[in-house]
Amino acid sequence: AYPVDYQTHKGEANLRLYFKEVSPTNIEEAEYFWPSGESKYSNQQYLDWKQSEHAKVGVVCATCHSVHQSRTGITANVDASNLLMAIRSKTRLFEDRLCKSCHTTVQYRSVHRIHTFGSCVRCHMPRVASIGEAGDAHSHTFRFMFPEATLKAGGLDKQPNACNSCHHHKNSPVDAMVGFLEAAKKNDMPKPFLVHEQSQDASK
Repeated sequence: AYPVDYQTHKGEANLRLYFKEVSPTNIEEAEYFWPSGESKYSNQQYLDWKQSEHAKVGVVCATCHSVHQSRTGITANVDASNLLMAIRSKTRLFEDRLCKSCHTTVQYRSVHRIHTFGSCVRCHMPRVASIGEAGDAHSHTFRFMFPEATLKAGGLDKQPNACNSCHHHKNSPVDAMVGFLEAAKKNDMPKPFLVHEQSQDASK
């Protein structure tokens, strides 16, 4: 289905007549969004996108997503092992290659150095919405979700963050994620894995 605001051509009936429109700024509809404004559920990607810098400069769904081509295709018979690849193949390029096709001047400095294996998508499109289970759909605001917001909200169940979308095991508490980011902002930051080791040693 089309998102609630979308009109396929000029003059088409407004789809608000058929879909319920929700907004992150409406307190009465807070159940659909995290405190940071990102969507909690699938099929809200358009609402995320409307908040993004991409929307402001004219980057639209079809800029990144190929609507007519798929390497595997999603069919009624697709099995679970192929589903993820089918979804991924709907983008014109895979992950970072897609981002860097536009963001050609981005350098890995400051917090971008926290991982030697850093990924644009893992940090700027964390899996914080839910399709079948919690955390299996990407945010589309393209904002980095800071761990400080999780601490302020009172826990991951109340506000997820980009760091803990990967670091979800018991050895990576939210306050440790805050420490990693603070270390990354320093000019004399050591190699990323050393930052992790030092933080873990300090917590013992």
